This record gives sequence, structure tokens and C-alpha cells, in this order.
Amino acid sequence: MTTAARVLAPISLATFFAEIYEREPLHAPREGKHSFDDVFSMSELENVLIVGAREPERFALVRADGDELSLEAFTVLVPPPRPRAATRAAIRVLDARAIAARVKAGYTLVVKDASGFSPSLSRFCAALGADFGCYVQANVYLTPPGGQGLRAHHDTHDTLTLQIDGEKEWTVYDPMVELPLETQVLAGGLPASAIMHARVHLRAGDSLYLPRGFPHEARGTRSRSLHVTFALVPVRAIDVLESLVRVVAASDVELRRAILPDEPAGEILARFISQCTPEHVERARDLAIAEMRSLQRTAESVFEGL
Repeated sequence: MTTAARVLAPISLATFFAEIYEREPLHAPREGKHSFDDVFSMSELENVLIVGAREPERFALVRADGDELSLEAFTVLVPPPRPRAATRAAIRVLDARAIAARVKAGYTLVVKDASGFSPSLSRFCAALGADFGCYVQANVYLTPPGGQGLRAHHDTHDTLTLQIDGEKEWTVYDPMVELPLETQVLAGGLPASAIMHARVHLRAGDSLYLPRGFPHEARGTRSRSLHVTFALVPVRAIDVLESLVRVVAASDVELRRAILPDEPAGEILARFISQCTPEHVERARDLAIAEMRSLQRTAESVFEGL
């Protein structure tokens, strides 16, 4: 079974792309409470706090009311050995006990791009990216009972959430903007005119796919909640078009010249269109895909064969 088939089951990947992808949310409930323990777990989160201790900027403690703690609230300054004789400055590292205390006080712990600290998450991201044909990044969220880390918002990339431990109540709303660009954020929060699309109760082992643009908010229930949200970043038509400009301009000096203030814009467009060929488009698509894939960590051993 492929990684995509595992997280989408019982929906097939073919059905997903034909009927759901970029169109509708998908909740896949499961009986198995520990379905994704090999992907992530509470014990793996503790390991992440150790591995990522010297990169505290990748961690955040947040609440839906907009309160986000400063780094000083959950880190400590560690001086070098024999500080009077050392030339190194003290470094700021995570304080795991302070983080636990803040979570108990109602804050949600967020680990950004957590696959950089977890081999199992890194392998899963790479496999998921290969199946979906996109770049995948994992963020981890630990929320206390009844807590809410983020207020209602939409993402400008598709997301796939795996509920690892505990439960969480999600409210999903109809899109305000269909398939928004990165610049089309939901500023000012959810408007009063928002229409609820679905209410989803995620239990350990469940998964939830949300196309970009669907506003949502998630609140903890009576138990703590640990989930991983995978950002799915595909190569879009706009990405190919941006690459196409570079590809065509590389072979046509006229498209690399300065534009005079009174120069008609229509002439630039006409020149660009006249120079575009099917070969240019193919190269632009391949370039956009290659650039996206270069961001993904490999799932294979780099030392295999040594």
C-alpha cells in the first residue's frame, strides 16, 4: 500500500484526484487508534524537543486569542563551559519543562517544519510528496484539553492532517476565495457572513484533507490532542507560467531589455507570445517541477552502497 493510499483509505488515489482534490474536504475515519504511531507519537515529540533544542525559532506557543509567547518564555540561556575563559557566547535553547507548563496553561505547541527533527516524519513527507506529486512540509500541534491554538483562517496550500493522539473538533467553512494565492490571506479573521461547511470530529487514527481556501478552526476536547498537518504544495499553472517567462527570456534578448516609461505594454506581451513554443512550455514545466522537488528531503539513505 502506498503512503497516499494509506492516508486516504477507503478512497482510492484515482478517485481522490478525479472527484475531491482541490474541490472538497475529505474526512477518513478509522478504527485503529494507533494507525500512525510509526509516523509520529508523543515520545517522538519529546525527541523533537531534544533534537531541535538549539533552533527555538522553529517552535511556537500560541492561543486563538492571538497571544503568542516570546522565545524567552520557553527557552533558557546556556553559557559555554568555563564561561570566563571561553570566547563563545551563551546560546538560547528550549526548556522542555517550561513548554509543558505553558501547554498545561492553555497554549498550543507548534513545531514548524518538524520533519527536520524527525527521521520518521522526513521519510513520510518524502513518500507522500512522491505519491501526490508535490512538496510536503509537516507541522506538529500539541493542544491541551479544550484548547485552541489558532483562530479561524484559511491556508494558501492544501493540507492533510493526521490525528496522532487524542481528539479534536474541527469546524470547516465555505471558501471566501477559491484556491487562493499566497497573497490572498484571510485578513481580519472570519467574517460574520461565513457559512459552515462541515463539523468534523477527528479521533486518533483519522485523517482530514482540506483544499486551500477552506477556512477552518480546531478546538481540543476533553483530552489532549496531538496532530500533524502536512502542507501539500503542488506545481500550479501559475508556477509554470512564471518559469516560462524565464525560459523564453533566456533565448530572446528583446525580453531582457529595459522598459521605457511610455512603452506600450501590449508590444511586450505580443513579443513574448510570438517567442513561446511548445518546447519552451515543456522546459518551463520541467523546471518548475525540478525546483519544487529540490526542496524535499530524500527518503533514501545517502550512504547506501558505501
